Amino acid sequence: MSYIGNPLTNGFDFVDKQTFTGDGSTTSFTMRDPVGKEEIIEVYVGGVRQEPGVAYLVSGYNLNFTGAPALSESIYVINNNAPIRLNEPAPNSVDSTQLKDNSVTAAKIPDGSITQAKLDSSVSSGGSLFKGNNGTVGSASNIGDIFRVNTTTLSTNTAINTTENASAAGPITIAASTVLTVNGHLSIL
Repeated sequence: MSYIGNPLTNGFDFVDKQTFTGDGSTTSFTMRDPVGKEEIIEVYVGGVRQEPGVAYLVSGYNLNFTGAPALSESIYVINNNAPIRLNEPAPNSVDSTQLKDNSVTAAKIPDGSITQAKLDSSVSSGGSLFKGNNGTVGSASNIGDIFRVNTTTLSTNTAINTTENASAAGPITIAASTVLTVNGHLSIL
C-alpha cells in the first residue's frame, strides 16, 4: 500500500516496541525508559494485551508481572510516553558521507589516533623532540622547521635525560614547586 499525505523528509517517525521472552520464573523486566503509571504502557504476552495494575505493575524502569510469563512466551511493551526515536541508524552504519561538515570536534577524536599520514601536507609535526608544559611531543627523526617558539615559564616537572640535548630561548622562569632535572645538556639562548 502506498503512502498518502505530505511528502516525507526524514522517513517515518515511530514509537518502537521493546521485546522480552518469558522463562517461566522471571517476573521483573528492565525497560529502556522509565514509566510512572501502568496505564502509560501497553503490555502484550503471547499477543494478548494485559490489564494494567492487575497483570503487571511498573516502578521506574521495572516492569513487574504478578505472575511469571511462561517459558519462551513472547512479551512486548509499547511505551506511549517514551521519547520518539526518529530514524535511528543501525550500529556501525554511519560513514563520512552522512556526517555534517565540521561536525567532528576534538572531543570526539581519541588521543593518539591521528598520524602524520592523516594530516594536511602543510602541517609539520616538527623536527625535534619537545618536552615541557605540553608533555612530550614530536620525534627527532622528522624534518622540521627553522624557528621554534617557547613560552617563558616552565610549570610542569621536566627531565632532560643523560642521552639528550635541549635548548630554549630565554629568559626562562621556573614556576614555584616545578622541578627541572638536567642530567643531559641544556642550553638557554
